[in-house]
Amino acid sequence: MRAMLLVLLVVTPKAQAQTAPDWASLLAKTRIVDLTVTVSETLPSNWADNPRFQRWTFNWFVPIRNAYGQVIAPSEGPYYGQRYIIDEHTGTQVDFPAHFIPPPDSGLPYAGEQGRVTGDKYPVERLMGPAVVIDVTALLDKAPPGQSPRITVTHIQEWEKTHGPIRAGEVVLFRSGYTDKYYKPFPEGRRLTFDPVVVRSAPAWPARSGSQIRNELGGDARAPGSTARAGRLLYRSPNQGGGPKRQPYTRRRLCTPIVRAHSTEKLRI
Repeated sequence: MRAMLLVLLVVTPKAQAQTAPDWASLLAKTRIVDLTVTVSETLPSNWADNPRFQRWTFNWFVPIRNAYGQVIAPSEGPYYGQRYIIDEHTGTQVDFPAHFIPPPDSGLPYAGEQGRVTGDKYPVERLMGPAVVIDVTALLDKAPPGQSPRITVTHIQEWEKTHGPIRAGEVVLFRSGYTDKYYKPFPEGRRLTFDPVVVRSAPAWPARSGSQIRNELGGDARAPGSTARAGRLLYRSPNQGGGPKRQPYTRRRLCTPIVRAHSTEKLRI
């Protein structure tokens, strides 16, 4: 099973004749890159020790034994149907502010208005924008067990020396190569998040250096055991930066967490 984004366009026949875009021309020079991971019972699509994704057949055309050993009889009008149990931290997903911040009326530490911002209230335009990719694959596995190799301000500055300053509104992706190497079927798949976060027997993915990037660039960061999962889209700048087009960069299936540039001087999560 894969995550999908569906866009529904409703156009009247008259408007369609006048305004329908030439999709072939628009997409001729476009390359679509899917950064999501495959969700399966056999893959480590769950976070650390959170419940695994579950799927089973509850109805079929004739009696069968499903994946959990249960014998199921078909309904009166036979059809093929499945059921799913899925934890919210499954696969490639987004954590909105309310996931980390208590609501203002809770009386809890760090509570605030952002604690009311759930996915249905988050502006969709802040989840998209031009991206730059910083390659940090050289950091892979270069940390003690249970810790993440640190992405520092220096990595960002070195990228900017070659490609120019990161502009307001751009999405920054850190390409780590982590899931390319460790998103494997179980039992090997335990190495992705269970081993570094729960057992702490192996290094985790490259992550931003919290104190340095927070202090120097105005952002925040997490690493095991309080790490934001690799490949997560976080926050969006209200400022739409412009400027000349950049050279295209390689994008891989998952990168270490995304950072959004809020101004030409700062990176904010």
